[in-house]
Amino acid sequence: MNQLFICLLFLNAVKMRVPGKRGNDEGLLSIDFIIGFTFFMVALIFVAVMISGLLVHLQSRTIDYDAVAYRTSVILVEDPGEPANWNLNDLSIPAERDSVRRLGLAIDKNYPAVLKLSKVEKFFNNSTPMGGCYSLDTFCKPDDYRSRLIFGDYPYQFNISMKGLGSEPWNWNYTVGDQIPPNSSYGFIKRIVKVQIPNSTYVFELTNLTNETDPNNQNETIIRIDFSDLYGVPAPYRIDPLNEELNITINFTNLTPTLAQAQICTYPLVGVPGCVLENAYEDHPRMNVIIDGSETIPNVTSDNVTIIIDNGYFHRVGFDRFDAVDVRLTFDRNVTNQSLFNYNYTTVNPLPRLEPAVIEVRVW
Repeated sequence: MNQLFICLLFLNAVKMRVPGKRGNDEGLLSIDFIIGFTFFMVALIFVAVMISGLLVHLQSRTIDYDAVAYRTSVILVEDPGEPANWNLNDLSIPAERDSVRRLGLAIDKNYPAVLKLSKVEKFFNNSTPMGGCYSLDTFCKPDDYRSRLIFGDYPYQFNISMKGLGSEPWNWNYTVGDQIPPNSSYGFIKRIVKVQIPNSTYVFELTNLTNETDPNNQNETIIRIDFSDLYGVPAPYRIDPLNEELNITINFTNLTPTLAQAQICTYPLVGVPGCVLENAYEDHPRMNVIIDGSETIPNVTSDNVTIIIDNGYFHRVGFDRFDAVDVRLTFDRNVTNQSLFNYNYTTVNPLPRLEPAVIEVRVW
């Protein structure tokens, strides 16, 4: 009897199944459980994403703002920006404003902390949207700076300043951004930089004339600019007529000729039209003819002629660093027996130099 009782207990423990039937405790997941678990995971992921956005205001201010200030300074002083010659863009034209993606001030990506003066001046030239800055060649504060320098979705406030450490006129004192609230914490970084002071001024005198009827004397003078030669020098000490204003001044001795024509020509000029006259463009960038200190049209008698070629003019015409051009000046009489002058590192004086400055970035 006891043996029969033990067998019944054993059979009840193992729950012997009838062939062809399934027990309720098999390791199978039901369809309801799978659907419910899927909804749970989707909801969990959604909540996690939402919480990360809600906590953005709870970040550690000191660590976060210091990191943003440092990142901003790196872009500012170590990056030439995008495009690298963004300082030539006319910001009053919406398409040219939109093409500026990054506001780096460096002269070249291979020379960090060496800044280009024209970029510095353009960067700190700003106004506010209420003043209609979108119709001006200036940046809009703060939107243009946040989207092209600070980056990120968080509405950071900032103050960026630059002070020159040299003598007048290189003791700059520029600033852009907001006033720092009193007793507020902010991220801060200070960078020591050098600013390239360009020089594209070429002054020479036509003093070789001894007899206007001498067949060796000519009425045309050529100033040759070989870009490939100029751009063989490292960027900090480079004469950069493609991106900087070029100034050619001619002083006449005992002569008052009339400038009949000024033009930019390709070199070599091989039997095809390859010249652009001084009045080809009315808007910037263009070639300006200055007679005795005032801008006027040619055909004026003068003992002083200055040709100013705006920065970006050669890009507009279609020249690059591998080309060479001639500035051809034609007068109403024979003015020289030296028809060719070279614009290079021997004739331009002084050459570009570097001036020290300090940039401070504050973000809060």
